[in-house]
This record gives sequence, structure tokens and C-alpha cells, in this order.
Amino acid sequence: MSLKFKNEGLAFIDVPAPYFGQDVVIRVNKRAVKHYIRSSQLSTKIVERKDIAEEDKIAYHVAAGLMSVCTIPSTGEFAFADEQVDDLVNLLPKELYEELAVAAFSLDPVVEQKTLTAKKKKS
Repeated sequence: MSLKFKNEGLAFIDVPAPYFGQDVVIRVNKRAVKHYIRSSQLSTKIVERKDIAEEDKIAYHVAAGLMSVCTIPSTGEFAFADEQVDDLVNLLPKELYEELAVAAFSLDPVVEQKTLTAKKKKS
């Protein structure tokens, strides 16, 4: 038996990535359990690293989040190895980062969470 449900919207967006080669495409996926797990694993490694300045760790966590949803379209494998987090933070061209980030955000928009206190103040 398979899990079936009404899927709303896209499951992925393919982003051309000529920085890595003429016909290279990176698939940005809608977050699923495996993506949350990978993001968590990468974040744990970042926290444990002593060679990253505290003020740079946010950039590393952002890169880890993006890495966790990027795959190779033909294989489904993650597009970036764990060791490439430094390269994503320091070398990835701004334009490619923005295209990948926009794709990720459009698949999983950040929803503002309202606290109970904020809701009570409006009442």
C-alpha cells in the first residue's frame, strides 16, 4: 500500500546551473522528511566545527538548508557533498544562490508563526 494524498503545487523546480557546466541542472525539491534530516545532520556538523567564526555560522546554516533540498535530477542523489558547504558559502555565485533560494522559497514559503501572546494582544 502506498501513501496517497492530494499534492498541492510543485514537488520540485529544476534550476539551470551553468557555473558547474553547460548542461548542468540542479533540482530544488519541496521539503520532505529526508531533506529535514539532511539539514539537521549538516547543521550538527557546522555547530561542532571550531574553524568557523561565530558570525559566519548563520551563512553556513543557510547553505546547509539549501544543500539539503538540492539533488541531481537524473539520479535523485544530493547535488552537494557535505564537504562542499565551505564552497557554497564562499564560492557559489550570487546569481546562482539567488535562483536556488528563490526556487526553495517558492516550494516551501516561510509562514509567519504568531505566538499566543501576540494573538492575545490583538484581542
